[in-house]
Amino acid sequence: MADSFKHNNVSKMKRRVKTLIKLLLFTSNLLLLTCFPVHSAEIPASPTVYWAATQDGWELAVHRYKPEPLRENSVPVVMFNGLGANRYNFESDDRHSMARFLAHNGLDVWIGECRGMGLSRRADGKKADYLWSFEDFILTDIPAILEKVKSETKARQLDWVGHSMGGMELYAYLERGDASLIRRGVAVASPVSFRIPNDILASQEKLTFLLKIFNRVPVKQLIKVFLLFNMEFGSTFSIIQYNQDNLDRNFIRHLAPLAVENLPAKLLLQFSNALKDESFAAHAGNYDYSANLSRIQNPILLIAGSLDNLVSPASVLEVYNGVSSPRKKMVVAGRGNGFRRDYGHIDLLMGETALEEIFPLVLDWLVKQ
Repeated sequence: MADSFKHNNVSKMKRRVKTLIKLLLFTSNLLLLTCFPVHSAEIPASPTVYWAATQDGWELAVHRYKPEPLRENSVPVVMFNGLGANRYNFESDDRHSMARFLAHNGLDVWIGECRGMGLSRRADGKKADYLWSFEDFILTDIPAILEKVKSETKARQLDWVGHSMGGMELYAYLERGDASLIRRGVAVASPVSFRIPNDILASQEKLTFLLKIFNRVPVKQLIKVFLLFNMEFGSTFSIIQYNQDNLDRNFIRHLAPLAVENLPAKLLLQFSNALKDESFAAHAGNYDYSANLSRIQNPILLIAGSLDNLVSPASVLEVYNGVSSPRKKMVVAGRGNGFRRDYGHIDLLMGETALEEIFPLVLDWLVKQ
């Protein structure tokens, strides 16, 4: 009887401790939002568009939100979107836009669109050939975008915020580019490989033979067909991309035609090989991004979604353990860690509670560390 009574007391104590921890974590998130109010600076209704020229004939769109006044001692923030997306990853309405949130809080925000994304275009007016790979972003497009931001702002260093592939680009640039240019980095739902088994991703390997026949996947046209016939995007897409309980479906249906881009088969094959090889390497096979994480020493914040079926927290943890940064932090956004929702892949940026819970984490890292 005494042992049973003791066991019950211990169990109750454990539950109380867990509840207290969750309450403290939730309170800390609210305090972050209180310390960094959403509307502390005025920003334009729409961003100003600049153009960054590449050596191989692309004009890349760079969208700027310049607030008045600028936050003291801040540096420009450059944002890069995920695979098959564009600036609308970060730029929509006040409720769902991390770019506008950061700008409202006094940061000079720039959203870069690499080739094939958004407003970016061929300088000669020709149609895109869709023959580019991840390395075209890292070695050509991103250096041009960063140089454009530097020249316009006269800044010596920049901060970087990337979602999904945009965070993978951060890792790759810190490994192969001018790492001293980046003061701090934030990677949201960004792996460096798909080493962690994922049944949903593994099933996509069966479709790789199609990528060897066609030069691109017409994502924009497919989305329009779905919307034309009032079709849902499908349970598989939903499960992979977001937590349906944390997104406004009407908002997503409105944004989808604007926010997606057609995908080059060459680029998709590179990601498909990452599934098979359990590491992410250059298209030519002459560089392994996964094997060189230890080169990264810049301060970096990693955010994962507890319900992200595309990039699991374990995948992000691999990055956290691999980088050599003296200042690094990883946050798993989910109920178990005091958040109001369990976050999927897209809703880390566009979820109904991202404004209150995710955006302040990014702001805090950029202005306080």
